[in-house]
Amino acid sequence: MNKRKVISTVILAVLIVALAAAGYSVSHSVIPVDPPDGVMRAVFFDVGYNDCALFYTKDASVLIGSPHGKCSKIAGYLKRAGIETIDYFIVPDYKNENCADSKKITQRFKVENLLLPLSYDGGKTNYLTLKATNKSSVVIDIYAGQSYRAGGIGIEVLSPTDEPASSSDGGAAVRVTYGENAVLWFADINGEQVKKVTDAFPYGLSCDIIKLPMHGSGGSCSEDLLGLSGAEYAVISCGKNVYGHPSKETAKRLEDAGMETAITQSDGTVVFDISGKGVERIR
Repeated sequence: MNKRKVISTVILAVLIVALAAAGYSVSHSVIPVDPPDGVMRAVFFDVGYNDCALFYTKDASVLIGSPHGKCSKIAGYLKRAGIETIDYFIVPDYKNENCADSKKITQRFKVENLLLPLSYDGGKTNYLTLKATNKSSVVIDIYAGQSYRAGGIGIEVLSPTDEPASSSDGGAAVRVTYGENAVLWFADINGEQVKKVTDAFPYGLSCDIIKLPMHGSGGSCSEDLLGLSGAEYAVISCGKNVYGHPSKETAKRLEDAGMETAITQSDGTVVFDISGKGVERIR
């Protein structure tokens, strides 16, 4: 390879890294960042085999989940969107990788309120570390039945429903509302915990978009959950894995329910605009 080609290759590599750090996707079209007035933008980031979503308007923002090694990508998007302060940041559970990335977000941005699910024995250390290292945030232990509001964005907590034993039954689940529309967001929780949610909120799960639990596993994505949600859209946050997620069973249930499905592994970051006019998928 001659000197000119080497220089060109280096410049291209630097450009790709810079774009990724700024929140752009090299393999997909640029993610839109500026929602119109009266619109909540819902962004389901492609973070591999994990979950991270942002809900924001011109004057409020709610971040849920963990960047899982994609902190620079998420931070880049937030900066491009002009978000310097996160009104609510919900940590999904206390797995080591989730807490490490969550800590980075709180170090890069001002987080007004840090919402932490009830801790379980295996997560105590990470739970206490997050509480201790976020002196500037109001730290709130969350459990089913609570509600919060940031501007026009509402947050209804659906899980944990009781004292959890592990991350699989202690993860967060919330219903994010904007006007008459809603989004259900589930962390990496198991079928037993999903059933506790559907039993506890049989009339409180209606939504337009559902981000499925456990990366689309058959055990977590029950017919009851899909039926109670009545969602038009389903989002599966997933990456390469050895578990067979999303499962064929889930795919069949989604097809039977007539839901339009997006999978971050194949579709990249998925974006919706939600307003009084309804829900529109824009990416």
